[in-house]
Amino acid sequence: MAQGLKTDAQGQIRFDYLGLGTYYFQETKAPEGYNLDAATKKALGGS
Repeated sequence: MAQGLKTDAQGQIRFDYLGLGTYYFQETKAPEGYNLDAATKKALGGS
């Protein structure tokens, strides 16, 4: 299991040589400023 992977500036990850199968990604930390109200810069409820 791969851990600690990070996306590039365009939000992409590249993998080479993956075998056939089903893969899942789980976001463990949102980017800085994500889930904030654009006007008030406060966290959005329930997000």
